[in-house]
Amino acid sequence: MQHTVKSLINFIKDFKKYSNIKEGPKLKKYFLVAVPVLILFIIIATLVARVQERKRLQALESSEKTDQAFPVKVIETRYIDVSSFVRSSAVIQAWQEALISSEVSGKVKSLYAKVGDHLEPGSPILKIDDEMFGYRVEDAEGRILQLEASYQTSKNDLKRKESLFKGKVISLYEIELVRAKEKTDRGLLASAQAALKIAGRDLRETLIKSPISGILAERLVDLGTDVTKGQKIASVVYIDRVKITIGATEKERAKIEEGQSVQITTVPYPEKIYKGSVYSVGMKADDATLTFPVEIVVENNQGPLQKPGMVARVAIETAMHRGVIVISQESLIKASDDYFVWSIKDGRARKVRVDPGITVGSKIIVQKGLKPEILLVTFGHENLFEGSPVKIIE
Repeated sequence: MQHTVKSLINFIKDFKKYSNIKEGPKLKKYFLVAVPVLILFIIIATLVARVQERKRLQALESSEKTDQAFPVKVIETRYIDVSSFVRSSAVIQAWQEALISSEVSGKVKSLYAKVGDHLEPGSPILKIDDEMFGYRVEDAEGRILQLEASYQTSKNDLKRKESLFKGKVISLYEIELVRAKEKTDRGLLASAQAALKIAGRDLRETLIKSPISGILAERLVDLGTDVTKGQKIASVVYIDRVKITIGATEKERAKIEEGQSVQITTVPYPEKIYKGSVYSVGMKADDATLTFPVEIVVENNQGPLQKPGMVARVAIETAMHRGVIVISQESLIKASDDYFVWSIKDGRARKVRVDPGITVGSKIIVQKGLKPEILLVTFGHENLFEGSPVKIIE
């Protein structure tokens, strides 16, 4: 290229030298034709040189790229068993909860249990002042004694008058009066006996007891607290077994059956996996959420104890896929309508077409395309091309 430019410069100098001689006009004509041709030749030569230089650089770059080994992480494919899950979260509930309300009004006189105490059926929790209730029982008992005497007299009188009536000694009117008196006294006695039972029951209800076996979860009153009839004063929960109720979609509901195994984790103990099972599956969807209630039961003996109110994450095992090859979602690459993964063979990257199946958690089951003992790229596939050298890193 430089030689061509020098030739052009020399040509111009020679033209100036000979332009003054006789043949000057001919040379001028020659110059007007030759110079444009020479300039065109220079332009073409310049473009050709640039193209050749670009090809040389590309070849050099390709050579360097071919020699570069890309770092990748791999795993060896193998057949495994993998489970499908329906996942959800909900609040843990006691298997049984007794809300205790007072049946009488009065002032708390004694306390026998504190929150957290384990109670058996009939264990005392607190006592309401029972003095007035005791007096009512005594009054009812006295009333009964009076009415029993009156009724006994009426009954004996009726017996005598019945004999006289049969002998036609007394009139029908007289016997009806005696019968009415006996019936009245009998009714008053029955009412008094009922009143005694009510007074006795009220007296017994001043001692608040646990109706179930469990733990005292709440005690809403203290010594000296005035309690009214119907007021909630305590709650006892049975947590040797707990339950979790989740809402399942229509699609999830079709996969869930009673007895299926369930894995449970809680926020306070994320590393601990509790085992449970599906206890019941609802047949009607909730009108508000359009989900079906699924109740899960967990035996609360696996420690640490699960407590009502904790948030639990549940995974219901709905199917087991045996002897399958799974890959991570990051390893699967889509190109047009095909899917492929990168594998490593003889130190170089190879593209392998696969048919992905169902997704299980963060994994995908491969239906076709992979066999066991293939080195599958899990990291670093972004820079790979067919046949590119790779360097496996830990």
